[in-house]
Order: sequence, then structure tokens, then C-alpha cells
Amino acid sequence: MSEIKLRSTFQILNDLGGEVSEIERDLLIWNSVHAELSESREQDPRALLERREHLISRLVEVKTVRAQANAWGANTGAPSHLSTDGKRTPLLMVNMVQEMKAFAAFLQTMLGGNCKHGKEPRSSRHVFDDDDGGPKFVEWHAVFKTVDIREKIKAVRGQIRSLQDELDVFNNTATVELSFDLDAM
Repeated sequence: MSEIKLRSTFQILNDLGGEVSEIERDLLIWNSVHAELSESREQDPRALLERREHLISRLVEVKTVRAQANAWGANTGAPSHLSTDGKRTPLLMVNMVQEMKAFAAFLQTMLGGNCKHGKEPRSSRHVFDDDDGGPKFVEWHAVFKTVDIREKIKAVRGQIRSLQDELDVFNNTATVELSFDLDAM
């Protein structure tokens, strides 16, 4: 646990965002490669995705802490993420929704990258030649295939809907006090 000045969170957000961008670029490059290269990938897409998920959770945490500090005032005893009865608080649910939306957006980006898997006819842009004079095919090996990514997006969207439903219940039952009369707005 670290206690830092609120102003320091700007640099942390920039650093985390930069690293996430680099990982996303590498994932798009290394997810699907020619079969001949699949065992010698420079980057492991699964490890990259795991690292990205870790960094996104940190990024969301910093954004949430900033929002909390701005809303409640730094070091003023802002509410914790869990209430005394152990239930999720709205702040935690918003945090979770933000994290899942960020992940779903990234998965959508992955769909635009190279998810090729299987054989396709060779063309002049392929570097490898068939020495056997047989059909000119190239085989791709993708770690994350299009169908896998789409299934994950569907699951994440379902989790977002569920959390959003929980938030809606809270938003429809919680009350707040305003310092002004609504009729006098």
C-alpha cells in the first residue's frame, strides 16, 4: 500500500497507459504468426494479455482513487469499497464496470488485428516458398482466435450488464441531500 500525493497520479496514469499501449501493440503483432514461426514467437500472447489485465486493474484503481479523492476530498475517510456487511459498494461496482469496459474495448481492438488461424493460399506477399512443388499454402497459428475473442467479449458484456443492474438498483433506492431546492434552480 502506498500513500502518494494526488498530483502524482497523473504520471502514474501516463506510465500505465503507455505500457498498456505497448502491450496491445505487441499482442496485435504476435497473436497470429506463420506456423513455421509459432514456436519461436518473441512475445507470448497469453503472458502479454495477463500483464495487460494486471495493468488495466491498476489503471482503473488509480482512476477510481482520483475520482474518490476529488469527490470526497483526500484523506477524509471516504467510504471503502466494501460496506460493513461485506456487500459491494457502488464505488466498487463502478470500478468493476470501468475495468470490464476497458477489457471489452481491447478485445474489440484485437478483432481488428491478426487473428488468422489455419491454412490459406500463398500469395506474393508471403516470404516462405514450398520446396515440394505442391499447393502454395501458408499456415497461421493464432493463440487467440476470432471465435475465442468474440466469446470473451460476450461474457464480459454479460458481466457488465449484471453489474449495471446492481448499480441501477442502488441508484433507484439511494437518496442524497442537495444544498439547494430543485424548484429554485
